[in-house]
Amino acid sequence: MKKYIITLSLCLFYLLCSAQSPQSPSKPVVLPNSNVEQQLENITENSADAETEDDSYLQEMIQYQKHPININTA
Repeated sequence: MKKYIITLSLCLFYLLCSAQSPQSPSKPVVLPNSNVEQQLENITENSADAETEDDSYLQEMIQYQKHPININTA
């Protein structure tokens, strides 16, 4: 009976210790899909003074997805 209690307590201790380890925040980078690109093209087609080859908005979105801003420290 003593072995059973010791084994059970060691298993519970292991579970408690493993729950404290931080998990790696490895999110896959999802690039904007063609739907977003199509919406941007539609917006630029409708406005007469906008250049159609300006993809700076799309580049900024990709940059922020790769390197997100931590709003708690910004």
